[in-house]
Amino acid sequence: MEEQKTTPQIDYSDEERKYLDKLMKLAAFAREQRDDTHAEFDDMDYVTYYETNAKAAGSYMEPKRNKEDTRIVTGTTHEKENTLLSSLLNYNLEPDITAYNEDEIPEVDAGEGMELLITKGRELENYDATRILMYKELLDQGNVFVEVGWDECEKTVKKMKHLSWSEGINPNKIKWNKEIKKAYGQCRTTILSGLKVYLGNIREPLIGKQPFIFTEEIVPYTIAEKKFQNWARWKYVDNKLIHALNLGDESIDIQNWALNEIQEGSVAVQKFYDKWNNEMMLFVNGVMMLPIEFPLTEVSPSGEYPIAKGDGESLPFFAYAKSIPAKTKVDQAVLDEMLKLIILKTRKSFAPPLANNTNQIVSKKVFMPGTITDGLDGSKIVPIGDFSGVNASEFNAFQLIKSIVDEKSVSPVFSGDQTKGSQTATEIIESKKQSMMKLGLLMYGVISLEKQIAWLQLYNHLVHSTKPVDEQVDEAKKKIKNVYRQFSLEGDLENGRKGNKMVKMLGEKEEMPDSYQVMAEEEMMKKPGLETRIIYLNADELGKLRYYWKINITPTEKDTTELKKALYQDFVGKTLTIFGPQAVNMDNLKERWATLGGEDPEKFWAKQQPQNPLAAMMSGAPEQSQLGAQMTQAVNPQNLKPSLNTLART
Repeated sequence: MEEQKTTPQIDYSDEERKYLDKLMKLAAFAREQRDDTHAEFDDMDYVTYYETNAKAAGSYMEPKRNKEDTRIVTGTTHEKENTLLSSLLNYNLEPDITAYNEDEIPEVDAGEGMELLITKGRELENYDATRILMYKELLDQGNVFVEVGWDECEKTVKKMKHLSWSEGINPNKIKWNKEIKKAYGQCRTTILSGLKVYLGNIREPLIGKQPFIFTEEIVPYTIAEKKFQNWARWKYVDNKLIHALNLGDESIDIQNWALNEIQEGSVAVQKFYDKWNNEMMLFVNGVMMLPIEFPLTEVSPSGEYPIAKGDGESLPFFAYAKSIPAKTKVDQAVLDEMLKLIILKTRKSFAPPLANNTNQIVSKKVFMPGTITDGLDGSKIVPIGDFSGVNASEFNAFQLIKSIVDEKSVSPVFSGDQTKGSQTATEIIESKKQSMMKLGLLMYGVISLEKQIAWLQLYNHLVHSTKPVDEQVDEAKKKIKNVYRQFSLEGDLENGRKGNKMVKMLGEKEEMPDSYQVMAEEEMMKKPGLETRIIYLNADELGKLRYYWKINITPTEKDTTELKKALYQDFVGKTLTIFGPQAVNMDNLKERWATLGGEDPEKFWAKQQPQNPLAAMMSGAPEQSQLGAQMTQAVNPQNLKPSLNTLART
């Protein structure tokens, strides 16, 4: 057996001991006030409240209490949440950023450039996958805590000297070179369990107004060792059983403590944040890894807490919000019990309890279909009680409980379960408006969460993405200049077409190109069917935070192509009916129609030359178009109304 290492005792200074004692008291206070019973938690402590919400949201099936019980749940709350989750994920909640200079004048390129940096960073970290889990936690618990930070990791690169699978493998002869390379840093969003977040004031709903925040993360010792092994105080971290902090117990070591008991082989990574004093502290099993009063702005450049908090249905003067499972878990339990009783009564109707008056031992097999039993008087075997099965009153009671759950969450109409017949575009819009009223508070909480995350990501990019990544020789000026990172992302351009947006950063003394140079560069990079838009930014100006920033999020649905096409079809049809085809720019109409259909207008429509004078007049000047319209009316006395089918052939 491998011997356990002997952990040396840390020698804190008097000032460090005083600071540590203060933080230990704050941590214990935050834990005790949260884990006490509260009326907002239905007179439960937070841990119990959290676990019951999770069970209700996950359709947890309790073990049988009696032999005749049935392990079954309706899963109503779970399905309601899936409907809401799908609805939220169908909205585009990307930030719209505006930058203002010192004169309060908008700087369009700076705002658009930072939007691109945030979007690119989210693409690299697969933020969409995190978003699903983030919204699910918000729906389950009513709150979600998301930590935003800058991650600069190292990668181990191994290059084989010689390896041939066809020649066979000899482990003693296989060699490789190992190199540690520092990867580009990037923004990271990490979901924190509500059980591992301790707020300084449980009566303060806004996280930005919290006096302090503690977090605790349990990680395997081997992973923590890889991350902290080069830190000076890692040698004081124990890998044995760590007891929970209890200030009333004098046996607790100031060097080895956690907010919860930690099993052997794991460590607790605790973080303390105090934005009002611009302080933070990192603990590993209670060992202070940083100097006291370490600046918070080193890990959160905005100066705010690096933790965003999302709320479902907020409660006044309380830090935690209500979720759908919190409101419906009792009703869900009643509904599940009703379903179990319905199953039990249905079983009773098929196999009723019987009284055996024959003075004989009768096996259950005699009641199976087609069974013949000799010498048995069937009249002496009679059913006990009512075995008529589920009646209408009991079924109505089940439906009543289900309707109560619907009222507290979302109705079946919201998920499209009761949609009958075809709907017009106007009816679809009205239905969506009514659905949004149900999503009101939840959508507001999600927008607030996304704003907080975008704000923290913005300042991380302003500080870290504006730093030079390399140096190179400027041949023209015969000097060394800094090289900055470039970012590009495919998306929609101003004209509605797909293209590449690119951000290029220049140093302080580099001259910004004028608009004509940028246009020429964009033209050189243009490819068939793919345009390029280039944005130049001054990295020094951004890095010094010389701008004022505004973040706005307007939820727009992603999957609305068919709705847009239907609305556009109605609009064009009415326009042509009222004003006639001569008043419409057919080229623009055709381009817009192809774009809505996801097609490239240049490839979709055939290029045709006017085949007769009438067509030339229709596509010419306004006077010619009017004359062409008069001629059309003369040759078409029926004056047929145009349609999109005929437009598509023009």
